Amino acid sequence: MTDSYGHVFQERAQYEFDDATDWYRDRSKLASENFAKEVFQSIDLICKTPHRWPVSDAGFHEFVLKKFPYSVVYRIDEMRKLVLIISVFHHKRHPKQKLKP
Repeated sequence: MTDSYGHVFQERAQYEFDDATDWYRDRSKLASENFAKEVFQSIDLICKTPHRWPVSDAGFHEFVLKKFPYSVVYRIDEMRKLVLIISVFHHKRHPKQKLKP
């Protein structure tokens, strides 16, 4: 079995995650905690098997959260064994925004 990959949030993804966490916190502390928990559980799973989810033509992978309308969009850096979290993408946004820097 291969070792898990590490992960790092790109600046945009960190902003999106923080913004979503704040939005949920304004409505419910529990919702905010559950959102953060699901995101990090998803990232843990991605880091264990990063190639499991389909890759787009642009080279991005996407993991759809189960309980929240978000996806974790990422790339894999094989040289550094690192998952680069590109976006914590809300499904109401235009899909083309997913792949913009």
